[in-house]
Amino acid sequence: MNAVAPLINEVFDQLQTMFGRKYTSRFGNSAEIDKTKRIWAISFLKEQITINQIKYALEQVLYMRMSWPPELIEFLALCDHESVTGMPSLEEAATRIIECNTKYRFDKTTYEQKHLQHPMLAVLNIRCAQHVNKDEKTFNKHMQREYKTALMQHKAGTLPQIKKALPAPAIDHITHGYQPQNPNDPFLQRVAKVRDLFKAKQ
Repeated sequence: MNAVAPLINEVFDQLQTMFGRKYTSRFGNSAEIDKTKRIWAISFLKEQITINQIKYALEQVLYMRMSWPPELIEFLALCDHESVTGMPSLEEAATRIIECNTKYRFDKTTYEQKHLQHPMLAVLNIRCAQHVNKDEKTFNKHMQREYKTALMQHKAGTLPQIKKALPAPAIDHITHGYQPQNPNDPFLQRVAKVRDLFKAKQ
């Protein structure tokens, strides 16, 4: 907790400078602000928010001309933007998984190689593909839950590694090019007997 305290203080100092009296209206007196900071610190640690994410979020607060200081959930959403994390957004991930399992379902391998290269997308596709054909509400609920889980795993370095399937070996049919070592090969003798019996019945 102590490690993240300076970052939290810097965030709140920046917000106070940006919003002036609205900062006090949003967060209350010093005791309430300290309580709020502790909650933000716990969330920052849990979400593994980086300095770059914080800088980006504060820049976006100005860029978006927010009229009030952001709530914790709003600030975390800004921190998790794909442009700073390098990870696909929830909307992008959902779109690609739906396309892969509907429009491009007959050429999934090619689509996956082009559009699901990010480790998070590969994992989400495995976890959510079976829900694509369910109703939209069910899919979105499952997608949101799995996206949050995959995002946390990716940040912590515990995201499962998806191993690519090995190409099927080119194996000829068992009888193709079969050459016996001697004319009395037992296999060919049995085949010949079955053939003779079949012809006799005809």
